Amino acid sequence: MRFDDRGQAGRLLARRLTDLRARKPVVLAITTGGVTVAQQVAQRLSAPLDVLLVERLQAPDDRAITLGAAAEDGTIHLAEDSAARAGIPSGELRAMAEDAARRAARRGRVCRRGRPVIDLHDRTVIVVDDGAITGHSLLAAVHAVKAHGASEVHIAVPTSPQPVLALLRERVEGAVSLQVPSKAKSFDDVYLDDQTPDVETIGDLLADAGAGGIILTVGDGGTPPANDLLVPVSGLALFARLRLPPTPTAAILFAGADIESLDREMGVPLSREGCVTLSFEPPCMTGLGEDIELTDLHRSAAQLVEAARWLRNHLVLGALPVAYVGWGIAGAAALRAAARSHGLHVVAVVARSGRPDLARDDLDAVTAPTLLLVSAGDKVGLRSHTAADSRLTCEHDLITVPDGDRKPDSPDPAVTLVLSWLADRLRLRAAHPE
Repeated sequence: MRFDDRGQAGRLLARRLTDLRARKPVVLAITTGGVTVAQQVAQRLSAPLDVLLVERLQAPDDRAITLGAAAEDGTIHLAEDSAARAGIPSGELRAMAEDAARRAARRGRVCRRGRPVIDLHDRTVIVVDDGAITGHSLLAAVHAVKAHGASEVHIAVPTSPQPVLALLRERVEGAVSLQVPSKAKSFDDVYLDDQTPDVETIGDLLADAGAGGIILTVGDGGTPPANDLLVPVSGLALFARLRLPPTPTAAILFAGADIESLDREMGVPLSREGCVTLSFEPPCMTGLGEDIELTDLHRSAAQLVEAARWLRNHLVLGALPVAYVGWGIAGAAALRAAARSHGLHVVAVVARSGRPDLARDDLDAVTAPTLLLVSAGDKVGLRSHTAADSRLTCEHDLITVPDGDRKPDSPDPAVTLVLSWLADRLRLRAAHPE
């Protein structure tokens, strides 16, 4: 039997779970594909719906091999035997799991639009997915749910192979599967329509279930809390991390390939000084050096400008001074964005490494003070930064950062320079890295 889609599977699954209605359960989806199934179960049982996302670990050379799973709260279930057969050392496996937990946490917070997981303490919880193949994701989810204090845990899936279902039943109070084949099926053989919802749709589903809309946590002193959210730009919804102080004096947008590092090293200290900080990764800025297409550069610059306008309009921040910081290849996008931010009060631009000369057609239109940073040993980057420096007509600095080794706990000298330079331009107290 093949289900028409996940909605039909959820409706059929809900009929098998009606006995749990009296226990006033919480229905918890653990993957984006499982949300549509879980929604039908929650509606039938008149239960609250939420997500606690889990990421599957896959062997780098063969994604069909599952090495375990990690839940967004950091709970990890590892298939160490599979990892050993795949030649993956335990340290590497642990690092993969920690990275997967961070990805799951990011997606979970976005799906919930800034809201924490429903309180599961002393609750009956029904963990729902769109199917079990190895059971690793469900086991990680069960561990996480129990760690949250659930009094009783049940598992519900449309399909699970018999050996996996037997294993799951050993770990929970109840486990239901509509299909119990002798071996796992691919989802193409389970669903006629195999589409899964994106995070925006999931956010809407949770809101319809009573989870509410975007909840932004504003700082009340000290370090403003991190808000993970989606920013609508250029017809896309970009994941970003926002820190919002109570009385902001400036808005700083960071673009680069590592949101967590940008936020930790620069977003945190600058948010303490009263700056709204928004860190995100332009999705098309994935190339390096000559590999980056100018169309990608232009698109990413437009996304930076739209994100700045979103901060001003959506958060009702008014005409705050704006600064752009581009890390790596995104530095060229920051320069182009500064040249094209008509109507925005851009007061500072930073381009660190990358190829700022790719923004050459816009450099003479940059009016805000600009800092160019390049590593001393980066010969190609040095030529690029020197070329950009020669075309800028605004106040600007070109600084070469030494390549010398630094102690593990010592701050990145480039970060220190940027924080000091921005503090000076934005008239902040000296910001210090973590």
